[in-house]
Amino acid sequence: MNDPLKMLETLALRARQEEAPCGCVSIEAICRIEDELGSPEAPLTVFAAAAALIAVAILVSLVIPISGTSASSDVLSAFFEVASLRIQ
Repeated sequence: MNDPLKMLETLALRARQEEAPCGCVSIEAICRIEDELGSPEAPLTVFAAAAALIAVAILVSLVIPISGTSASSDVLSAFFEVASLRIQ
């Protein structure tokens, strides 16, 4: 068995006799990679949360002054006033 070609032929014969695994290896590999790297949606979630907070802050800063000057006691009237504003 010192002949390299004979060893290679034996190895190739054994490789042909092997059967492929019958499981879904790709999903397991993807899950393992996601566990190691973390969620790819995390930066997008942080960005969306920050954008939502900024939008709420802007809305509150517009609604409070308008609702303070409004004579009506309707809660939604301030929102309708903000919606009817036009940016000049």
